[in-house]
Amino acid sequence: MTYPCYSSINFNSPKKKHNQFGSQNVYFDKKISLKFNQFKVPFGVNSKYNNNSINLQINDDSLVQYLDNFDEHIINISEQNNMLWFNRNISKCELNNIYKKSLKKNDKYLPLFYANIHKDCSILNSKGEQINIDTIINHTIVDAIVECNGLYFNSKSYSLSWSIVSLTSYPSSTSHQTTLSGYSFIDES
Repeated sequence: MTYPCYSSINFNSPKKKHNQFGSQNVYFDKKISLKFNQFKVPFGVNSKYNNNSINLQINDDSLVQYLDNFDEHIINISEQNNMLWFNRNISKCELNNIYKKSLKKNDKYLPLFYANIHKDCSILNSKGEQINIDTIINHTIVDAIVECNGLYFNSKSYSLSWSIVSLTSYPSSTSHQTTLSGYSFIDES
């Protein structure tokens, strides 16, 4: 699969956000868009701070390699821009420690990719019908169009800022909610 080139991205000046996190963004001059096909949402939708987000299990080695390389590129660019972005010189080792990589990895499970769900995200079922975000539950299988338009910084870390702009949910044999139907008491006759 061919992925968009990140090495030609230009970075704009930092834009401070006025919030309790002391955060800022550094936007790219162009968006990076990726299409994720048939990935599992292992934990459903996470709602926090009036934001919705999900983790996607990544079972595509070429995508894992692309995201790892993109992260490494960002750390190298950060080293060149640390005075502008952090207002101080930071070693590459420290940059590695405070950078939140695109994938969470461990030896037991597939890598997890975290993304916010854009407030205008189109959420559809496999028939193309609009559905509620609450139907994206544990183990749902989805297609997603994900965009990255820059970096997000808070007081303790920084990362690429990924947003899901389109989500299509597919039925899955493991994606089910437990519901009661019919008679649910035992007769004592």
